[in-house]
Amino acid sequence: RLRPLCSYPGIIRKLSGPRGKKRHRMLKESVTGGKKVTPENRRQPLVSIIIPTVNQLELVEKCVVSIIKSEPSALYNREIIVVDDGSPPGLQEKLRRRLRPYPVRLLIKEKNTGFAATVNAGAAGSKGDYLCLVNSDVFFPWKYWLDPMMREVRKPRVGVVGARLLYPDGRIRLNVNAAKDPE
Repeated sequence: RLRPLCSYPGIIRKLSGPRGKKRHRMLKESVTGGKKVTPENRRQPLVSIIIPTVNQLELVEKCVVSIIKSEPSALYNREIIVVDDGSPPGLQEKLRRRLRPYPVRLLIKEKNTGFAATVNAGAAGSKGDYLCLVNSDVFFPWKYWLDPMMREVRKPRVGVVGARLLYPDGRIRLNVNAAKDPE
């Protein structure tokens, strides 16, 4: 039974059944910093936070840092997976070096295949019970940003849960496709 959880600009979904052995052939996986990412409390569900990106360094690092700075919850464990969608090799190496200090898995695609394929590659490489798709330009200023969504998605008959997208001053962003913030 699938139980997705959605957090704009992404989706979290509960995975069901055994994981397939087939892996995406274009991926090179590296556990950054040589750190093995293991959940501390194995009884709680694991949320795989997947960040698809292409040709970005600063935004990805800021997004990752904001996730790490948010407090881990007693409701779930988390893993962070960054998927690079075919950036030039030099930029991929810079991204690898930038993320090395953090408990993040970096999946590298050799060629750009688009957003959907990149998200699917991250999902295929995840270990989580839930998937949380997060654009690299999203930052989390609150410590427990994922807790309310996790509480909701674990309720019976809930399939998708979304969060509000806010401007830095706290106003609700109504048009998620707006090219620039209103003045």
